Amino acid sequence: MVISPSVNFLPWRRIQFHRCLQRWGLRVCMSWLICGGMAFYAAGYWQAERQVSEIHRLAERQIHQQLVRRDQQLKANAQQRARAQKRRAMKEATQAWSPRLFALSKQLPQQAWLNALSYRRGTLSLTGVLTQFSALSVLEQELQRVSGFMPGKAGEIHRGSDGFWQFQYQLSEAVHNAAP
Repeated sequence: MVISPSVNFLPWRRIQFHRCLQRWGLRVCMSWLICGGMAFYAAGYWQAERQVSEIHRLAERQIHQQLVRRDQQLKANAQQRARAQKRRAMKEATQAWSPRLFALSKQLPQQAWLNALSYRRGTLSLTGVLTQFSALSVLEQELQRVSGFMPGKAGEIHRGSDGFWQFQYQLSEAVHNAAP
C-alpha cells in the first residue's frame, strides 16, 4: 500500500474563508447602501411634501386675503352706491320743492318778503317782513291757499326796530303730499 502524499487544504480553506467574508461584507454593505438610499429618498420625498403643503397653505392664505379684500371692496362699493342713491333721492326731493316754493313766492303780496324758510317734520316755518300791517291779512289768505299744506297758524308778529312788521308762520304739510 502506497501512501499518498498528504494534501494540504489549508490554503484552500483560507481562500474560501476570505471569499465568504468578502461576499458577506459585500451583502452587508449593499444592505446599508440600500437602506441609506431609501432613507435619503424618504427624506427627500417628505421634504418635497412639506414644501408642497407649505405652498398650498400660502396659496390658500393668499386666496383668503384676496377674498377678504374683494369682500371689503364690494361692501365699500355697496356703501358708496347707497350713499350716492341717498344723495340722488335727497337732491330729487329738494328739486321737487322748487315748484312749490316758486308758487309760494308768487302768492306773496308785494309788501311781504321772506327772511327764513325751514322745513322740519312736516312743518314749513316762514319768517319774513311786512312793509305795511295791512298786508298781513292778504298774506294769511295766500298762505291758506298754498297747495300741499293745511292752513297753519300765525306765530309771533311784532314791529322791529327798523319800523317793519316781522312775522312768523307755520304750515303743516298735508298727509297726501308728504313726499313732494
